[in-house]
Amino acid sequence: MKDEITESIIECGKNEFLENGFEKASLQEICKKSNITTGAFYRRFKSKTDLFETIVSPSVLSVKNLVSSPNDDVPTFIRKVLKGKQDEDTLLNFFEHRDNIILLLNAAEGTKYAEFFHNVAKSMSDVAYKYLSSMEEAHEISEEELHIFMSSYLQAIFEAVVHAQNKDEYRTYVENLNKFYNWEKILTD
Repeated sequence: MKDEITESIIECGKNEFLENGFEKASLQEICKKSNITTGAFYRRFKSKTDLFETIVSPSVLSVKNLVSSPNDDVPTFIRKVLKGKQDEDTLLNFFEHRDNIILLLNAAEGTKYAEFFHNVAKSMSDVAYKYLSSMEEAHEISEEELHIFMSSYLQAIFEAVVHAQNKDEYRTYVENLNKFYNWEKILTD
């Protein structure tokens, strides 16, 4: 269980990272806003990097779980994307992790997560390509082309997270993105 000081550091750290990005975020400022000394900070976190990773790790795990499957099967999320369907729970989960998605998109430079979404898109396109290759009715599409489409689709989904002010607005953005991408047409023509 996290204590109040740890919770305060996490909240102040998240705000500092959102405002300044990881590289420009000030540990002194985080401590000042948390009303603690740097010694109190270091009793709870090894470094600024450790704090950042603590903040984003639940969202990282959530996103990674979408594109991986323990039994080497195609994850439901990818199947639904390729069929142009929405996975309502998944989409709302992205919005629930909104601040962390923004951190990973816009504030992760200087951390191991700087290329996080590119790596997710790569994993997702690899799994999708394998899945599509096994389907007889699928349109032939190159791995590179699928990666380009998948990367731009994920970027658009996460941009919707950044710009939407509430869940309903986000849901509308995603519905329109699915119409725009029209995966079924791309993959069957």
